[in-house]
Amino acid sequence: MKKVRQSLAALSRTALFLGLFGASSALAQNAVITGRITNEQGQPVIGANVGLLNMGLGTTANSNGVYTITVPDDRASGQQATLTVRFIGMSPISRIIRLTPGSQTVDFAMKADPFRLDEVVVTGVSAATESKKLTVSVAHVGEEQLKQVPASSPVAALAGKVSGAKINIGSGNPGAAPTIRLRGSTNLGIGNSSPVIIVDGVLTQNSIADIDANDIESVEILKGAAGASFYGSDAANGVINITTKRGRTLPEDKVSFMIRSEYGTSSLQHYIPIAKDNFWEMNPDGSIRLSATGDRVIKADHFADNPYSTTGVNAWRNQLKEWSKNGEFVSGNIQLGMRHGSTNFNTSYTSDHNGGVLPLTKGQYRQNIRLNVDQGLGDKLDFSSSITYGVNRNDYDPTDSQAWFSFMQMPPDLDLKNPNGNDTVAFFPKLPTTNSPSARENPLYILANNDFQLRRERIIGSLSGRWRPTDWLRVETAYGTDRLNRREKDYDRRGSLGEGGQSIPGNISQFTLNNVSDNATVNATVTKRLGELNTTIRGAYLWEQSRSDNFF
Repeated sequence: MKKVRQSLAALSRTALFLGLFGASSALAQNAVITGRITNEQGQPVIGANVGLLNMGLGTTANSNGVYTITVPDDRASGQQATLTVRFIGMSPISRIIRLTPGSQTVDFAMKADPFRLDEVVVTGVSAATESKKLTVSVAHVGEEQLKQVPASSPVAALAGKVSGAKINIGSGNPGAAPTIRLRGSTNLGIGNSSPVIIVDGVLTQNSIADIDANDIESVEILKGAAGASFYGSDAANGVINITTKRGRTLPEDKVSFMIRSEYGTSSLQHYIPIAKDNFWEMNPDGSIRLSATGDRVIKADHFADNPYSTTGVNAWRNQLKEWSKNGEFVSGNIQLGMRHGSTNFNTSYTSDHNGGVLPLTKGQYRQNIRLNVDQGLGDKLDFSSSITYGVNRNDYDPTDSQAWFSFMQMPPDLDLKNPNGNDTVAFFPKLPTTNSPSARENPLYILANNDFQLRRERIIGSLSGRWRPTDWLRVETAYGTDRLNRREKDYDRRGSLGEGGQSIPGNISQFTLNNVSDNATVNATVTKRLGELNTTIRGAYLWEQSRSDNFF
């Protein structure tokens, strides 16, 4: 009997031990939230963003629309939390759930948002905010809109997509930086009214034409002056915040590989009207009468009502239309991305050639390579890095418009290939004074014989980190750099001809510009609920520095 009691006591202690062990295991169990996200047709919404925003936890739906979020046991104590799902072009959905150990299923059925009032904006606000709740004017252009009509640069891609934005593609030369006005003076030539352009957190100081439009994931445009409180006084004319592709929305453990090639032609669609009549006296055969000194005789009434000849060597022509060409555009882009766990990356390489429409020029050649990486370290800390390297080569200065104006000022009744009728050099620079009394030389000779070489190297890099020590505090820091190396060479060989047709000894000039611009930010955001009021407080520090060295 004694042995039986001892055995029962031992068994009781063992059962108690197992029970305590089991209870301990249950208490240490994580909270796992899973579910499926579908659209109105019941199809999976691939890449939808799901997150417990106040806890800094989130994920994306896989190819079947299924998501899984794991909350560590030390953060799941039975409290309530808001689970939110978002996707571009659809209205977001939020649900209150209770974080308890074990698994729970929460499914979502999303509906289309044609007016995009629920899209989240991060530019000019202390925290991600829905468009309908903004007090400032912020426009959002997503990847779907950008890829509908390919463009040569990110800003050019905004043309016709942002109300109130005035975009000018500059001189029209390949590689020319577009000009944009969001507020202030609408005259493109008055003052400095350009907005601040940010690429992956880097405040750019050089041409945005070096950025490949194929790499853009989204663009946010802040048209008010509110950006000055976040990005300094330079942002008083607005902010354009460009985010490049990072692989965040890719399906889990799936490699995304894309090759895109384009071919097209560019041409001038509209020409400035050129007068087809003149104020010179005409001979009976339709030619212009000349004086004894060889000058054209002006009519006594000075009315320009005599039409130019429509046949022969001296027939009327629009010189710009006569000599401009249909420029070829060829582009190839490769994109590679992947997302695995708390790591995602995206890289790309682009090579393109834009021949432009100016005659006797080859145009622009551009190569870009980019790498973006995001890495999470636990549920409270994550880092992001971006780097873009680009090379841009051109045989005509993108900012120069002299050739365009020269063609507009050329006599309409002159053959520029053989202006004097007996020239031994093609495109002879000196024009006959009978047709052109001005001293302006033949623009075709300059384009055919002047050797201009432009090379631009550009590096844009950024590194940022985010730390969430508590549910109500978020600390962020970032560093960005924009580095430009520009080389120009302008060469006229010995024996080439000047504007008067005389031989010149030759000329060579070189220009070098190195610019380094750095910026760094540190900010902290506090989000607390005070009674019935949701409060967000943000403090930030911004540091900028720009250095330039040039040699001529």
